[in-house]
Amino acid sequence: MTAVDQLEQQLSATTDAAAAEGKEDVQAAKARGESYLEQAKGLASSVLSTAQSYLPVSVGGSANAPDIGPHTKPKSVEERVRHHEVEEPNKAEDAVEKLA
Repeated sequence: MTAVDQLEQQLSATTDAAAAEGKEDVQAAKARGESYLEQAKGLASSVLSTAQSYLPVSVGGSANAPDIGPHTKPKSVEERVRHHEVEEPNKAEDAVEKLA
């Protein structure tokens, strides 16, 4: 075997090894990319679902969202105190007295 033949064999073996390593790198990168894509899809779905939960059905939200249309008026502090919907009723009552 001549020196040229040996060189060709060595170059061929090196090229084959590099190609195999590159193929493995490509496969690993594809797998990571697919994983990241699935994570992004899940996150986007969660964000959309959360956003829709804040919107009424009339504007594309979920059926469980409260109606926040223009005809819906928020309860006053006095109404909330009357219905015990205030975390600290004493502060709310003081606020109602100040408003009166």
